[in-house]
Amino acid sequence: IIVVGTSTGGALAAWLASHDNSERIAALVLLSPNFGPKRRDSELLLLPWGNAILQWVQGATYRFEPYNDLQQQYWTTQFPSEALLPMMGLVKLTRDKDFSRLRLPLLVMYSPADQMVDANAIREKFTQFASGTKKIIALTDSGDPQQHILAGDILSPHTTPVVANNIVDFLRQLPVPAPALRTEP
Repeated sequence: IIVVGTSTGGALAAWLASHDNSERIAALVLLSPNFGPKRRDSELLLLPWGNAILQWVQGATYRFEPYNDLQQQYWTTQFPSEALLPMMGLVKLTRDKDFSRLRLPLLVMYSPADQMVDANAIREKFTQFASGTKKIIALTDSGDPQQHILAGDILSPHTTPVVANNIVDFLRQLPVPAPALRTEP
């Protein structure tokens, strides 16, 4: 199993891979993993009164303006602001997690100019992984104005082949695992 996660899904994938039942995972691929939001005031959401502050500052609904018609059509551009609370809870879990025993092959791709997540947190967390086979790739030319979405037709179509090729090349260098023996009950 190859686990691929993007943004907060990348943090969730890393958290999943760090658990004892992850022996079936052959490799981990993280794209712009959210190991910490770029906005420092996001840390307020972790406080006991974080939801009250959020409601006061943001209101009941978080929304953003789409960059193009496809993003308007296919993305969720507004959602309850309280959905940011579990996101920050997951960020805290992964930030506090010791990944020094995680030996899975690891590929991380990110943009140093990412405006959504903290690129320094990505690089720092990458160094904590004990993976014998690991690689980090910085992309600087994503089509996403916020440099967060590294591939996909909606925001970064010209970097989709670059991202896909890097993932395939990384996975091809890995040893092929022996097939699991199946025993009939």
